[in-house]
Amino acid sequence: MRLKIGTKLMIVFILITLIPTVFLGTFAYRSTFNALENGEIEKFNILLDGIVSNTRTTLKDTEFLLKNLSSNTSFTSMLENYNENGRIDNPDLLKETNNMLRKIYVDSMGYYESVFIVARDGSTVADSLGRTGYSLGVNDLSFIQKSIQNKSFQISDIYFSKLSQTNVGVPTLSMAYPIMHQTGQVLGAIAITLDFSQFDKVVKNTKIGQSGYGFMLNSVGEIISHPDGTILLKKAEDQVTTTVLNDVKDEVKGYGQLKLGNSYWSYFYYAVPSTDWIIAFTLPEEEYLYVANSIGKNTLLIIGMCVALSLVAALLFNKQFTKNIKELVLVLDNLARGDYSTYSQSESKDEFGYLSERVNYMIDSQRDILLKLVSTSSSLHDAKTNMVTTTKSGEEQMEEIAATAQQFLSTAEENKIVVKKIDESIEKVISQAQMVENISQMAVSESQRAHNSIESGLLATETALNMMFQIDDSIENTAKDVLTLVEDSKKINEFLEYIRTIARGTNLLALNATIEAARAGEHGRGFAVVAEEVRKLSQQSNEAAEEVAKTVSNILRKINEVNEKIKITQQNSIEGRKASTNVKESFRHIITSIDKVSEMINKTSESVRIQVEDTHNVTKEMSSIEDMIQYTLLGARQIAEGTSSQAHTMTNINDIANELQQISVELGAIASQFKLGEVSNTEECDSKLGLLTDSCENEQYNNYNEETESGSAIENDTEINIDETEGLIDKDSSQNDQYINCVENESGSDIEDISKVNIGGTEAHTDGEEDFTLGEMSRVIEESKIIQSSDEEEVVEEMLFDSENPLNKTIA
Repeated sequence: MRLKIGTKLMIVFILITLIPTVFLGTFAYRSTFNALENGEIEKFNILLDGIVSNTRTTLKDTEFLLKNLSSNTSFTSMLENYNENGRIDNPDLLKETNNMLRKIYVDSMGYYESVFIVARDGSTVADSLGRTGYSLGVNDLSFIQKSIQNKSFQISDIYFSKLSQTNVGVPTLSMAYPIMHQTGQVLGAIAITLDFSQFDKVVKNTKIGQSGYGFMLNSVGEIISHPDGTILLKKAEDQVTTTVLNDVKDEVKGYGQLKLGNSYWSYFYYAVPSTDWIIAFTLPEEEYLYVANSIGKNTLLIIGMCVALSLVAALLFNKQFTKNIKELVLVLDNLARGDYSTYSQSESKDEFGYLSERVNYMIDSQRDILLKLVSTSSSLHDAKTNMVTTTKSGEEQMEEIAATAQQFLSTAEENKIVVKKIDESIEKVISQAQMVENISQMAVSESQRAHNSIESGLLATETALNMMFQIDDSIENTAKDVLTLVEDSKKINEFLEYIRTIARGTNLLALNATIEAARAGEHGRGFAVVAEEVRKLSQQSNEAAEEVAKTVSNILRKINEVNEKIKITQQNSIEGRKASTNVKESFRHIITSIDKVSEMINKTSESVRIQVEDTHNVTKEMSSIEDMIQYTLLGARQIAEGTSSQAHTMTNINDIANELQQISVELGAIASQFKLGEVSNTEECDSKLGLLTDSCENEQYNNYNEETESGSAIENDTEINIDETEGLIDKDSSQNDQYINCVENESGSDIEDISKVNIGGTEAHTDGEEDFTLGEMSRVIEESKIIQSSDEEEVVEEMLFDSENPLNKTIA
């Protein structure tokens, strides 16, 4: 099916307006819906976070209270007494304990139902309501036994308990904490019981829409908090609670949707840490997404209105658009039949009015171009003469360029040899510099070893110096001991003199005894023998004293010698200390000198390294120079080859000049075939041409003139419109030039192939396959004018702008 352009434009207009409207409307609706939905979900998550946080805080506060109470000495003493005797022997202690528990109960202002203490055997020994047993009627105290066994805080399951005053069953929660002795032995536990309806009132009292509600259940599926009190502590059977139980197995917090009857319900849940409780909310989806659904309905209404407006606007646009097109089609049909007397009468101020002016201008310009076709043939003849002259001049210049290129090639070869010799010299310098660098590194290493050895010698010298000081101390002590020996020896001499005196006296006594024994005769014989022995003993004592005196004298002499040697040794030690100190200072000076030498060697090594790097850089630069010389040789060879190619081009230009003469003859024959009719008012045509030419002076046509001057607008076409080629060749008419720019701007940057022109009902054909085209002819003429002076410059420019040229890389 063939659709009219008006119908197509109307369809496109509707699609352009409808698709973005639908897409943006849907996108806005979904974005708003998702934002509102996420906001509501975030609100319920924050609500759940707050409730769970409050629940955990309450549990931790209760645990903290029980932990503090468990360390009470009164409770510990009471349980020790009960565990030992099976009863409490101290009634005052029991009364004090009950009063303390009662105070805790009263201070809680009814939040705690009971506070009691259980012994190790499970018996209740104290209660906040008095020692009346567990007044709320709990039969299962397993959570207390578990707390005692595990020595940890325990929470009971939710259960029904009957208050003693009203006998009404209420959901109750108990918590226990072990009471332990300082030794770590568990004595019992303290427990608190509270009404769970006080604990979960936040969940039940939270307003969630019109139909929503909050509830709590445990991990086994029992409802522990619900607006419907009849299902408390019963197995959950509704779809919401069972779905929450299944979801909480995968994640402790989340939300979901399910269908109940004809409506969708959303649920939000959060498992309370450290418990088996799950807090959840549920409500119909339509209640918390009411605003989003309203936005969706309004969005659909807006899309429908936009579609209706788009249809009306498309119809109006189609009517106005096709009116101008139909008028232009009528004028172009007349032109196709050769009627150049019909003009477009459109008065539109938009692009159609501009197109109408261009069509009218084309009609006048075609007539004027055909009138000038005859004069073109003579211009072609003149162009042929100029081409022949230019070709001869170009051949002479090609010969000069070839000679220059040959001389340039010889110079480049000599430069290449010089660069190679420089490279060899640089390699030798690099080798010597690397050798110096290696020697410097070895010298640094040896100086470091010498430095380490001198430091070891310095350490040994300091050690020897310390030892000399110790030796001096020892010598001084020895000198003191020698003096003491001298004094003792003098005392020994005194004792020896005393012994000699005793020996002399004993000898006199023995002599007297012998005399008396002789006088006594026979009776004194034994006494005479004794006297003789005493005399001998006295004599031996005297001899011994003499020997001791000689020995002491020898000792004194030796002591004097030792004393002299000690003095000499002390003097030598002083000289040795001085020498060691001098050696130590010399070692330090040597270390300083070695450090300076090492530093100088390091600097020398660094300088050599930098020199090696600089030499390597010079090598790279020389390599770049060699590459540039090589590239220069290549350029010289290309110049030589280019001159040969340009000589061939000159030959082709001669052939083209001959073809131009033939084309000028054929143009005259073609122009004679057109019937232009009578031109009644030449001045009127000229005035129209001038007015239309002035309209071409706006910015877009000036830009196009610059493009056509650079040669981008005219291509080698096999067949070309006659009126356009006439403007290209006739360069003397400024109005004709402006006309060409205007026509080319309207028809595009490239001149299309036109195989047939119908003017005034007469058809003219050009044979593009056999004849040389006018577009190519014009370009060859322009090239021939430039080629004489620019061949060598083009080669140089090619080298300068070539990104692979090493010279360009080096300059960069």
